[in-house]
Amino acid sequence: MLSNNELTEPWFIRTKLIPPRANARLIERVEAASLLNNANEIGSGFIVAPAGFGKSSLLSQWRESLLQRDIKVAWLSLDANDTDLRHFASYLIIALTEAGLPLGSLEFAAYKCLVEFSVEQVSTLLIAKLSCINEKVVLILDDFYRAESVEVNGLINQLLDHLPYNFRIIISSRSQPQVNVASRVLSNRAFEINQQMLSFSLDELKRFIGPDASDQYAKTLLEQTEGWAVAVQLATVANKGSTNLDTLFKGKQQYITDYFTEQILDRSTPQERKFLTYTSILEQFNIELASEVTGIDNVQGLINTSPHIRSLLISLDSQQVWYRYHHLFCEILYTKLKHQQPELINSLHLKASRWFESNQQISSAVAHARLSGDMDRAAQLFLNAGGWELVLYGGVGLMRSLLRNFQSPDFARHPRVRLANVYSLLKDGYIDEAEAQFNKIKLTTQHATNKLLGRDLYLVGRLLNSYRDELINITALQEMKNKLARWNKADLLGVAIIESVIVLSSMALGMFNDAKMAAVKGLSAMRQAESVLGANYLVLHLGQIALHQAKFESAKQHLSESIGMANKNFGIDSRLKTNSEINLLALEFWQSPSSISFEKMQELIHTACTTDGWSEIYAAGFSSQFEYFRLFNMREASANLLALSIETARKRQLPRLKALSNIYRLTYAMTQGKPNEILLAMKELGSSTSPTAALHENWFLLCEKCFALGLAHLKGYSSEHAKTDIDEAIVRTQRIGATLYLIRLLVLRATMYASRGEKSLCFDDLISAAGFATRSEVKTPFFLSRLTIDSIKACIEYFRNSNIHRLELAFLSQCAKQYHRLFLGEEDNSLEQALSKRETEVLNQLAHGLANKEIARALYMTNHTVKFHLKNIFKKLDVDKRVNAINKARAIGLIE
Repeated sequence: MLSNNELTEPWFIRTKLIPPRANARLIERVEAASLLNNANEIGSGFIVAPAGFGKSSLLSQWRESLLQRDIKVAWLSLDANDTDLRHFASYLIIALTEAGLPLGSLEFAAYKCLVEFSVEQVSTLLIAKLSCINEKVVLILDDFYRAESVEVNGLINQLLDHLPYNFRIIISSRSQPQVNVASRVLSNRAFEINQQMLSFSLDELKRFIGPDASDQYAKTLLEQTEGWAVAVQLATVANKGSTNLDTLFKGKQQYITDYFTEQILDRSTPQERKFLTYTSILEQFNIELASEVTGIDNVQGLINTSPHIRSLLISLDSQQVWYRYHHLFCEILYTKLKHQQPELINSLHLKASRWFESNQQISSAVAHARLSGDMDRAAQLFLNAGGWELVLYGGVGLMRSLLRNFQSPDFARHPRVRLANVYSLLKDGYIDEAEAQFNKIKLTTQHATNKLLGRDLYLVGRLLNSYRDELINITALQEMKNKLARWNKADLLGVAIIESVIVLSSMALGMFNDAKMAAVKGLSAMRQAESVLGANYLVLHLGQIALHQAKFESAKQHLSESIGMANKNFGIDSRLKTNSEINLLALEFWQSPSSISFEKMQELIHTACTTDGWSEIYAAGFSSQFEYFRLFNMREASANLLALSIETARKRQLPRLKALSNIYRLTYAMTQGKPNEILLAMKELGSSTSPTAALHENWFLLCEKCFALGLAHLKGYSSEHAKTDIDEAIVRTQRIGATLYLIRLLVLRATMYASRGEKSLCFDDLISAAGFATRSEVKTPFFLSRLTIDSIKACIEYFRNSNIHRLELAFLSQCAKQYHRLFLGEEDNSLEQALSKRETEVLNQLAHGLANKEIARALYMTNHTVKFHLKNIFKKLDVDKRVNAINKARAIGLIE
């Protein structure tokens, strides 16, 4: 487990992980505890009762008994901030690690508030980690009603549905949680302890009040309090040990407030009442904070000498540094303050805010500024802490926590705070909502006179543009370069952000040298600005650039460095690590399809689509994955991947991914082998127009479209402009240095030449492709089809006795051998050997233009037998039409 010093986060309150310790003497809950122990074999439990029935006290006592039996127990006291799923799950994970559970890197990510996780990932990862633990574990969630939300309830439902046999969750709440309690109890998967079961019995009361009290006193006390724990405690404190029946309060539960006032507050000194009411505005407090808020100098002495105060306080740590009141008493005290001195409340919160600010507890400082009604102060505290720039310093969790203090009117008054909300929405993939919020700021005139706002507006605007694929044109790129030239060079973070956006725009336009230069400059500025997150992204971009250029050694170095940085600074399952791994796996795939796990790539792509990704990330993942599925004929997986790409393009409003999805429809249709869908997809590709002319010029879309149409052409679905488009794409990729895609296109064109029997042109392209691919061992593009491999073998044979292209031919020979190992087994049989004698005879007749019946007569076989042989020939030649079988057979020398 990581030390406290290693993991101190501004949003984190450690006392939430410690059971409250009441200063007053607790009643031993023997009978209620037995209910918990008797349900030992049931996975989950719910303790549901109104305030004051001793739920927390019972669970605290039971926890101690479990620890004595060497059972690991995690405790989490919940509050209103825990309605946020990541906030809740982070505390839950930290509570488990505090209890001694080895959750590894998940603990590190939790201290970062799980900002790098999608909502779907949280439960999956947590359940996976818990399933590996063999010890008995109990997780106690106290005051669950304060944290309930749709998302939190969803996580708890998933945990309850998939609990390991050795793991139990116990939830206490004032009301029944919305987690299917009834069905769980009825099916004996859970138990419930209700208000009646929590009421004190007569024997428990007798043990608590001691032997000096009569049986009649105990019975009367039980009758008057109805066994309500807080009423028993309160009556005993108020009576100060008296056993006189006349002093007992004569009310039911609804009169507890009046009784509390009469017996505690009215009997307290003015200074005690001041302390009790003023500190009721605080969730928790220590001596110094209480002194600041109340204005009382000797708070410690007051607590030590006041039985009324001591009886109401609950210690939150073993050192008794932090305290709180029982929630019911706190509500009563605060109500008294509101009724008697409402004018003081704002000033008390303001004092608390200033104290928390001076003690660098920014979350509480902002929260109390809000409660004081001073939203200008709350906004300034937030901006002083970093505002939207917190994201670039790994403070997404803190930023989200602080943003919960602001509402729409506050955003309107404080546009720089709204900008932080825009960036938060961007990081979570809510692009449309982020743009709507951003446009509201642009409608104001403040940014014309407020330099800081103008600066922030420009930077966040460029980030928004990059997420929406709106900077893929030379004009926008040049505008950013001009802006950068005029930018204040002392603003290192601003410089780094502009350079980062220039990287993405240049990469999309195929200007890789410009992209690399901007990435190097941006990386230097990010490091000087001490933004680890920003530096991490730029290292990833350098890896992406090298991947496009087929400089795989450099790409691996950058991507591995990016993964290492993400592991160290943001947790093993961070978004940055996901995005880096997608690119690294894509690289490994293009070297050899056998070197990656397609299940791992699927998981990574799905994560990127549900968290923080952009077009270059999706392109790297989808492109390699669709080719993997095509090579291995994985139809169902291909269908699921297409659906994911279409949904992601729709949700994130990415024009390039939408265009790519249309291209992948054709790839998918070919994998499915459905002629009508192939023709429809080709028609849509031929007639589709991109939203802007610049998008038509996008080099990556051009390559992918040519590749899909070229594959369709090889299967007999000719496209009018396929050959000329491929020629254009080859010229363009060679000019811009997109070498990975140049290799793929050269192999594709070589195979198309082979299908037409143009051996010389085929061999030229194969040799050229091999020349580019040799250095980085880019083998997968050469596995395009069986015809490609046979053409490679024919090329090797053609140049066998010459002294030229030795390096390229050796590489092509490796590709052919690896193809046979992957797709045909260990033996490198030629097609001549693969085709039977009768199949060869049928193929020769087919080449002479004979119909099936004519072939049957010529070879003395039935029409059915001819169809059988043709089916086998098509399969072995990897074609689906007669003319393609003839062309391929001629290209590899099976027939003249």
